[in-house]
Amino acid sequence: MFVSLRLAALAALAFLCLALAGCATQREEGLAVVYGSHVRVDPGLGVAKTAPGEEEEDLNYGSHWQSVADDFGATQPAPAPVRARPVARPRRQPAQRRAAPPPKLAVPQRKGAREARPEGKKTKKSTALLARDHYLDYPTHIKAEKITLACPAALARAARLNAEHVDRSTPGRTRAQGKARLVLRELTLEAHRLTIRVQPPGNSDLQIMARGDVHLVSEVRGNVTRETGIRSLLITNDRIVPLR
Repeated sequence: MFVSLRLAALAALAFLCLALAGCATQREEGLAVVYGSHVRVDPGLGVAKTAPGEEEEDLNYGSHWQSVADDFGATQPAPAPVRARPVARPRRQPAQRRAAPPPKLAVPQRKGAREARPEGKKTKKSTALLARDHYLDYPTHIKAEKITLACPAALARAARLNAEHVDRSTPGRTRAQGKARLVLRELTLEAHRLTIRVQPPGNSDLQIMARGDVHLVSEVRGNVTRETGIRSLLITNDRIVPLR
């Protein structure tokens, strides 16, 4: 009896082992293998075709996995941003300044053989007379469209006047027109119309009134005073008032 129980136990153990082995066995499916010598590829469709008489197999794995990714909501990575190259700005050229027009009048030269007022030398003239003769004793040149000179009678008679037309019909007044030029000691006046007017008795001032594109240059002991293209100019003795 002991032997029969042992045989029954061995049979039950063998049956249990067979059952467990059946559960652990995996089912394998056969794969069809097609060798490269039998495959021909259609370049237009991207599908590999076998030789005639053989089954065709789709080798376009990329589209297959893309469809699987679309089913699961996968997205393709966004392309990297392309940075635009900075555009170089053209360098701004410095503005060219217009060259100043050359002066119409050169520094006048002294007309007299000797300087009227030598530096360091005492003079017998009064202060008022020195002020009146300031532009008569130092080289001075004035040019404008119209100039009027008012001075005492003695100075008016000493002036040298040249012009295309001169009118002295009015007492105490002389009118010159057309390239008029007056020289009085160291003073030179040039204008299209120039008038000399004699001051009344008791008035010894010297006045010069210039209007229209006035140019002046005066040199006093190396110091040059210049006015270029101003509207008008008024000189009374040694005082000058330019109107620009």
